[in-house]
Amino acid sequence: MILAAAHPVPRVTGRVPASQGPSCSTRRAMAVRTACQAAPHDMERRHALIGMLGAGCFLPSAAAQAQELGSQVSVDQLNTFQKADIIADVQRRALKALKQELTAADASSALRLVLHDAATYNVATGTGGVDGSIVTSEELDRPENKSLVPLVKRLSKVKAELDGQAEKRGQAPISWADLIVLAGAAAASLDWKAIKLGRATDAAGGEIIASQLATPIPVSLGRGDSPAPNPSPIIPIPTENASPQEVKDFFNRLGNPSSDNGEGLFSRKPPFFPRAAFVLWTAAQPDPAAAEAKLATDPAFAEWKTSYDRSRRTVTRNNYEVDFGTYYERLANLGAKFDRTRYLIPLKTANIPRL
Repeated sequence: MILAAAHPVPRVTGRVPASQGPSCSTRRAMAVRTACQAAPHDMERRHALIGMLGAGCFLPSAAAQAQELGSQVSVDQLNTFQKADIIADVQRRALKALKQELTAADASSALRLVLHDAATYNVATGTGGVDGSIVTSEELDRPENKSLVPLVKRLSKVKAELDGQAEKRGQAPISWADLIVLAGAAAASLDWKAIKLGRATDAAGGEIIASQLATPIPVSLGRGDSPAPNPSPIIPIPTENASPQEVKDFFNRLGNPSSDNGEGLFSRKPPFFPRAAFVLWTAAQPDPAAAEAKLATDPAFAEWKTSYDRSRRTVTRNNYEVDFGTYYERLANLGAKFDRTRYLIPLKTANIPRL
């Protein structure tokens, strides 16, 4: 694609001495502003502009002068800004496709898919965890996972769509591990939005609050997939009717290298102590409200139900959503093997003319 032919860069009228021309930081800001204004369907132009940014300001001046319009910045030459933009584009496209397929009603099953994938993590061997193995036929055939089969089939359609887009870009297909984590985040966001819209007295105002003031759920990308199923979890995943103690025991052991469950005077808290367990377990159950009420019969969980019930009375960002994002990110990274270059691709570049 020849960027200058399709989208000419405005010329500066008047002659400005080189010594008084825009600084590198000014040219960089101009390129970023132009790139951010690119329409969602025009991501090739956006990436070319970001490439221009790299060529004009981040590469050595001699190399920048030698580059020609339409040349490329290889993956190992990408700067931090360019890498972040490529990854953000992958995430935007994935979330858009997922939100077209999923609804708020899918939140609990999407979160349960991530929880059950993470549950295979063996802290002693460093194996298992969030590696996409949950979608293998052997793992899906386990009693605790059979209810997730319909969801996986629907996500397979989304993955095929995203992989088709990636192929056109010369990009690696999205991993199952990344896709299920994004699916959980997308479905949870849809659920929160539906709740807030239901409480709003004004539809337009409710839409603004639910969309523009939504609590972000942080998700990193680059997880690899396991080529084979993982062994069943060392600690069996509690059933829907599990007691609060069973839930507590499961989360105390999940990703915990210690055997004292944080109960000693100087013991460290396990990664998923009662507060985190309350948030993650209940959100992944078919009836989250009933699950919360049941866990709250245990004093270790009761204080968090009281706190979150108070917080969730607001229709804006609340403590429950913030805590969910924190603990969900921790769960989604459990045992994951990241390749931060997985989705990176070379970018076409164009020189910024010297003024």
